[in-house]
Amino acid sequence: MPSVNRNTTSRWYNNGSGNSNIISGICSPVRSQRPYDNESTISGRSSLPKCISNVTSPGNRNSTSWMSCLGTPTAVRCESPVPSTNSSHTSLFHLPPFKKCATTSFKWNDLDGSEACKELSRIYDDVVFWRKNLFLVPSGRVGKDFVSEMCNLLQAYSNATAMEVIALKAFVVLQVLLLQKPSAKSKSRDHVHHLQRRLNLWKEGRFDELFREGKAIQQRLESSKKPPSNQQIKRIFSRLMVQGKVNAALRYLSDNTNGGILAMDEIVEGSDGQTAMNVLKEKHPASQPTPNSALLQGPVNDIPAVIFDQIDGDAIKRAAL
Repeated sequence: MPSVNRNTTSRWYNNGSGNSNIISGICSPVRSQRPYDNESTISGRSSLPKCISNVTSPGNRNSTSWMSCLGTPTAVRCESPVPSTNSSHTSLFHLPPFKKCATTSFKWNDLDGSEACKELSRIYDDVVFWRKNLFLVPSGRVGKDFVSEMCNLLQAYSNATAMEVIALKAFVVLQVLLLQKPSAKSKSRDHVHHLQRRLNLWKEGRFDELFREGKAIQQRLESSKKPPSNQQIKRIFSRLMVQGKVNAALRYLSDNTNGGILAMDEIVEGSDGQTAMNVLKEKHPASQPTPNSALLQGPVNDIPAVIFDQIDGDAIKRAAL
């Protein structure tokens, strides 16, 4: 991931009188005056509802004034962050100390860090929709090497190394690609052999070769097993829910569907052309005023925390029914 340039931006604001003022700020921050000197500090975020910027006229850069940007200005133009060559321009503010974002300044064997990030991100976006087809991590030396590689990725993220930008995605991709079961009748010794071979390819940065192998296995799975129809899924899921086997119903639904995260602007099947956002809004009732019967009146007695330990699934079911 490339580093983020946090240099200042210059904003030209037309106040309607033909005079343009230069507003110095970063993502419209809130600028406050420190009581112990004449320098300004920046605080706040771009999501704040209002911004107060230090305005300096181009004709008189030594005079400052306060302006509250509460509405839409008549004309605002923002330039991309670029380093300023004017020393008086950069001395208008002082940033607090901050830690820069990590960059892709690492090497994965002979593969450049930016290329490794692109490859792993592309593979991650595909493997999250694969069917479950993983074998257990074998014991022995190859199993220890696999677990050690997983620990290295987690440590790279927790220690804020250069690999932290891709460590978590690589952690997921590592398990999906290297633990793909080659066939339905494969034995434990086959798993050891394939895991050792795949682990060597992983360390060499040959991600595309591992991805193509896993993709071929997934395609063979889809062709060898006929997926159940939607009616069968609905019938079995409903039967499990009626029997109270919620976990089994959710597991069956997860194993027999190839769905994933639905985009909010995507049309939902069987919803008369409505988007996912509209369907979700229909599932939530409109807000209602709180009735007085739901409010506690007068002083509230302190309830010991041990009382809440008695609340379990059966107690909630009895109270609801």
